[in-house]
Amino acid sequence: MKVFKEEQRFNQWWLIALFVLVYAKIGYDLVLLFKDNTKVNTDALTALIFSGVIIILVTILIFSITLKIRIDEKGVSYKFYPFHFKAKNIPWNRLEECSVRKYSPILEYGGWGLRGMVRLKLFGIGEKGRAYNIKGNIGIQMVLKDGSKILLGTQKMGQAKDVIKNYSYNLAKRKTN
Repeated sequence: MKVFKEEQRFNQWWLIALFVLVYAKIGYDLVLLFKDNTKVNTDALTALIFSGVIIILVTILIFSITLKIRIDEKGVSYKFYPFHFKAKNIPWNRLEECSVRKYSPILEYGGWGLRGMVRLKLFGIGEKGRAYNIKGNIGIQMVLKDGSKILLGTQKMGQAKDVIKNYSYNLAKRKTN
């Protein structure tokens, strides 16, 4: 019995650098605000505190996002926490196709994260189905028997291919029966 497991988080260096710069800017503005021993502008202080709280909440949200994928004899399951509290399970008998492919996150889905919830017909975004991705451009593409499509981003292309190949033999066998 082969099992594929993967867990991903947003931990890209450029994302961390972006948040460090934003925190540095807020810190710098606070220093400037208190630099003079004169009366502090309460409106500016309120705006900085409000901005800081919002940035902290956004930071917590982004760095708590986790994509967990499991492929085994039962099928494919995934959880995109904190948007899914419970794993979504797709049994093999509900799948028409399952493969690993290269894709364009921006052109096909409009970026990374939870994508395809809204279809933008003008740009074709969301037409490819739903995508749950954290980074990169390799994904596990599933086509369900009802025609819907789900793509799960992966950083373990080779391992995912091996396990899918193992179970897709049975998937192809079911198609012919």
